Amino acid sequence: MALPATIQNIVGIIGHARAMELVRDLGGQPYRFPVGQTSDTWEHLVELIGASAAGRLCQHYGGEEVYIARCDAALRADRNREIIARYDVLLGDGHSSRGAISVLVREFKMSN
Repeated sequence: MALPATIQNIVGIIGHARAMELVRDLGGQPYRFPVGQTSDTWEHLVELIGASAAGRLCQHYGGEEVYIARCDAALRADRNREIIARYDVLLGDGHSSRGAISVLVREFKMSN
């Protein structure tokens, strides 16, 4: 699945995991990256992705308004990979398949 060019650029600057945190929180709207480090916008960005990543994004996009796409397919794919990895860990910890699924249903708020 291809991410929009802007999101690909953000991934290149701060990495996939942090970019997806940004998408989860801000996806579906334009976002003006702060220029300085004294605004509420800066504080929210730091809380969301960390000071280092926020600094890199603001250095690149500071003052610019950028549309943050929702990236539903990418978020769903990330979640599915996380579910599979967690399932494997649960089996390795001695859970039965049915028991592991029961745990996953609760952890990921899914239907069985």
